[in-house]
Amino acid sequence: MVSMSRASAETPEQIRPQPGPQSALLACPAQEIFFGGARGGGKSHGMMLDWISHMAKYPRYARGIIFRRTYPELSNIIDEALELMPKFGGQYMYTQKTWHFPGGASLKLRQLERDSDATRYQGHQYTYIGLDEAGSWSSPEPLWKLKATLRNAHGIPSRMVLTGNPGGVGQTWLKDRYISHADPYELVADKDDDGWYRTYIPSKVWDNQILLQSDPSYINRLRQVGNDALVRAWLEGDWDAVPGMYLEGVWDRDRHVVDPFEIPPEWRRFRSMDWGFAAPYSVNWWAQDFDGKLYMYRELYGRGPNIGEGTREEADTVAKKILELESREREVLGIKFRNSPADSAIWMNDGRFKSINDIFAEHGVRWVPAAKGPGSRINGAQEIVSRLRDDTMVIFSTCKNWLETVPSIPADKTHPEDVDDESVDHAWDSTRYAVMSRQAKSRRPEKEVSDVGTFDWVAHDAKQPSEETYY
Repeated sequence: MVSMSRASAETPEQIRPQPGPQSALLACPAQEIFFGGARGGGKSHGMMLDWISHMAKYPRYARGIIFRRTYPELSNIIDEALELMPKFGGQYMYTQKTWHFPGGASLKLRQLERDSDATRYQGHQYTYIGLDEAGSWSSPEPLWKLKATLRNAHGIPSRMVLTGNPGGVGQTWLKDRYISHADPYELVADKDDDGWYRTYIPSKVWDNQILLQSDPSYINRLRQVGNDALVRAWLEGDWDAVPGMYLEGVWDRDRHVVDPFEIPPEWRRFRSMDWGFAAPYSVNWWAQDFDGKLYMYRELYGRGPNIGEGTREEADTVAKKILELESREREVLGIKFRNSPADSAIWMNDGRFKSINDIFAEHGVRWVPAAKGPGSRINGAQEIVSRLRDDTMVIFSTCKNWLETVPSIPADKTHPEDVDDESVDHAWDSTRYAVMSRQAKSRRPEKEVSDVGTFDWVAHDAKQPSEETYY
């Protein structure tokens, strides 16, 4: 707990953790904590109090660093720290952007604009790392790189604290790691790091009584910020209400998700693929009914331990998995998967003897290049929107990874007609390739007519198409 010996008599409430989530943060035994979930919950202040508690326990050897995505955002942290840290003897070195404390502890404040910038810290050693507004990073990659710097020779327990709200480019990986698979306050063991635990501590504006007492109208202002999704995300901390998602106002789970059913063998089937090795790959299977409606009925998603990481499987391994999943359709039903679009990058040789497509073809898994010319991203995005609005595309409820990543994909802030290409967009791209491919409509089974010369015989003969039609 934070020592109050240095507290100013005039402002003790500013440096004492408030009852509820802030106190729970300081007392939490987990090494990795996601704190927050709504606007006004005292996230940044709570993280600084947690650092002070850490520093008070290990005044000589505590070494901390807190990140924000950009320098303008970091300046807000600096201003808040200037109000708080001097009460605990901290002195700020402006040129170093570092706080020094009497016992020898230090705290750096830094911006981390690109995920790759985390590699610059690989030789450092810290006992405490904070990522404020973690949703501004598109993937957890910098987190894992920075986690490797949590080490010391003095036996001090390592600690990593993240704060954030629903929305932003990091919505998907934050929800996946901290929200979807465990209840709040539940300690989750990291299967890749023995003895490492993580948890989620939700904090909402009602938990920040200091804010509500000083600004009673703050909640009303939050209710006026915009549409219902934004209000539910910012006020309630609802991780299923995604502000700024590309499909906002279009996606409706009740309309667009169906329980699996046996696909009629007469329906055309094909697949689409967005290839990935270090990043996830997404293979999606589609069936098209007699009216041109598309059904995604299966997925193969190559995801590593974290949502933005791939499995690093070779193409021949993925091809064998595809064939195994299709075996019943091919061998029993005689289904042929024709005109299956894939990312055109798999045709590149890159100096190798065989392209990725060559390897797939050797196994009998054939693809055609997806359209990737000028305007293809926006045209494909609009086709997805049109099909969802017209109810001519539905997803089987078993396609879990698609449902986890596509409905919440954010719009590009600078090009709102497109999705943010820094988000987890692999299943999205595979879908875009599918809806933009030129697929022939399924033909209805021909009705057998045995009485030659009857009216049914004449009508049946007249209905036969002279060529295939396409949607």
